[in-house]
Amino acid sequence: MRPVRPSRRAVALASAALLGAAVLPALPALPALAAPPPGAWTAETAPPLTAPAALHGVAAASPNRAFAVGGEAGETVPVLLNRGPRGWTRAQAPAGIAPQLVDVAAGSAANAWAVGQSANAYDPADARAVHWNGRRWTADRLPLPTPLAVSVDSAGAPWVAGVNGNENDGSAVYTKRHGAWSKSLDVPAGTMLSAVAARTPRDVWTGGLAQNSTSTALYHFDGSAWTRVAWPSQWSRWVMEIAPVSAREVWLYEMPLDPLFSGPKLARWKNGAFTEYAIPPAGSGGGLGTLSADPGFLGSLAPDGRGGVWVQTNRGGEFLHFDGADWTRVARPASQGYLWDLAQAPHTRTVWAAGDGGALLRFH
Repeated sequence: MRPVRPSRRAVALASAALLGAAVLPALPALPALAAPPPGAWTAETAPPLTAPAALHGVAAASPNRAFAVGGEAGETVPVLLNRGPRGWTRAQAPAGIAPQLVDVAAGSAANAWAVGQSANAYDPADARAVHWNGRRWTADRLPLPTPLAVSVDSAGAPWVAGVNGNENDGSAVYTKRHGAWSKSLDVPAGTMLSAVAARTPRDVWTGGLAQNSTSTALYHFDGSAWTRVAWPSQWSRWVMEIAPVSAREVWLYEMPLDPLFSGPKLARWKNGAFTEYAIPPAGSGGGLGTLSADPGFLGSLAPDGRGGVWVQTNRGGEFLHFDGADWTRVARPASQGYLWDLAQAPHTRTVWAAGDGGALLRFH
């Protein structure tokens, strides 16, 4: 795997300096867990991929319409999968797109965007975005050199967060309207934006990793201006995932960059205030191991459609569910390797997961 470029689930070498190669300690035991939510996780049959392969992003337009992207043959060949009523199929990848697709977002069954990375972030030869119009995927010349995350707002416009080349070049957020990309936010060197979530054109969040140990990289756009959102803590947070539920409530999957490396946590921003929740220790097979070049193994989250949230940490063979007060452990179907992404089908309780080897799981 290429170690010099960050991805949506990845942090560049700067993060290795912050986190080191230590095994994160187990979090304190919590009270008895709640009963599991109704439904079950099941494994889906995916088209065969050439190993080594991984699906880094998954998105859903409805319970039966979904998209997954990644790379195969050692991240040298892009993978685009579409899911319809008859199951998953492989879509034709347009010529000239970046080979490592790292994220995907869906505004509807006829409007999805994926972003990717190339061996040379400064080489404009590869198109770093690709668009689904309901019939086919087409290449798009996104001007951001190293895109890390994509989201689609309620008006159908894509928002992309990423790095202006490498971790020393600062970060930016781009959006596309009326057929043209424009830079919406520019952040100087020292911050890497690796997450973006656009609920509406007037409610967009982005976050990532700041090298300053006392400041958290979290920003909000209200339709006219970006504002840095203050995190009330002594230590910086690495914001890895952002999942807005409404204009007043947002879930975040984050890593406190404290001296004890206390491990990832769940946070909720609600009515202007943050609440942080400890994640239960692994039920079995715990341990994060050493930091790799692609720390998507640290996990992800997705709303559950009923006020709670699904979390997976890749510690133990399980998903975690949080209903706002209590945690639940739910065994995941047999699958090898890491899961890189979770995504909720809008306005439903269906949640998708994607991971190593082309793994695709669905909760419904």
